[in-house]
Amino acid sequence: MIVINAYINGHPTLSSKGNAEIREFCKTVDIDPPVNVFQVGKLIEILQENRNQKVLLFSNFPPDSSYPGSGEKKRTKKEQGQDYESWNADSYSRSKSLFEAWTGKYNFKTIHFITGAPQEELSDEMLKSLSAIIPITVTRKRDWIHSTIEFEKLYVGFMKVKIVEAALKDPFA
Repeated sequence: MIVINAYINGHPTLSSKGNAEIREFCKTVDIDPPVNVFQVGKLIEILQENRNQKVLLFSNFPPDSSYPGSGEKKRTKKEQGQDYESWNADSYSRSKSLFEAWTGKYNFKTIHFITGAPQEELSDEMLKSLSAIIPITVTRKRDWIHSTIEFEKLYVGFMKVKIVEAALKDPFA
């Protein structure tokens, strides 16, 4: 089994300390440490290289406006000498089509979405409908950000639990 932590079109979600903790944890449960990716092309490359393995994927679900060349960004006004930018209403059609293609092509064990998208913009049902057979979970960043526990600790703890669950479901993964 390969574990992928994909934060597409964004900055790393884990610090070097968080990554080190996950790497050490994976050693203790005899699983290769997660591969971190931040671009769609790199994720496709990793999935293709590991197409014969089961994949445990942790990923965000970026809006169309986060993709280079999307044309979604626009300037709206100037106020007190500063430009204010706004985004057109977020759409997720690009991510939806990518993940639908991937779920039909690669051997995902489970997909865990950790998304900043609000429920009213991107429902859990929409994310879970990307595949009828692959288990998909949805966690809202907002829930973790507003927790009394540090975001990174929650993220690392979540990854540890889900890695163990995946390994226990199929000890030969």
